[in-house]
Amino acid sequence: LPAEKKYYLIIENFTGEIGQVELQLPHLTIPNNFTFNYTLTLETSNELDISFRSNSYELDSISYPFIDQLLHWLNDNNKLSIEIRGHTDNIGSPSSNLLLSKNRAESVRKYLIDKGVNPSRIISKGLGETMPIEDNGSDKGRAKNRRTEVIVTN
Repeated sequence: LPAEKKYYLIIENFTGEIGQVELQLPHLTIPNNFTFNYTLTLETSNELDISFRSNSYELDSISYPFIDQLLHWLNDNNKLSIEIRGHTDNIGSPSSNLLLSKNRAESVRKYLIDKGVNPSRIISKGLGETMPIEDNGSDKGRAKNRRTEVIVTN
């Protein structure tokens, strides 16, 4: 790439959210074939807007449009595989939260498989209360910790 020019890296996630990072190469007086490494950080959400009944892994029907959005993205990107991660807050025992999170992630996986996605493309994993993103000391924090995420694995 020519030096002293601006380049843009644009990434779109499965919800259509677009992130952009600007990259400007410096002026360099170096031999040809030089490699210059950049570390770029781009934050987009990988959370599914999914609701479950309280203390249940049964999908709430209001979640279907959000999972269908992921389904369409998977159909458009049929070479990609994903991992669905279930998380909980810290209410209840760690073992019951782990089981609940596993079952919730598996519910999403099963829904996608029932809609035609190849099972080999989807892994489900429950992480229970082990990876909070907010403080579990408040209702708001616990609500943020009860989440389902999608991670692209290849």
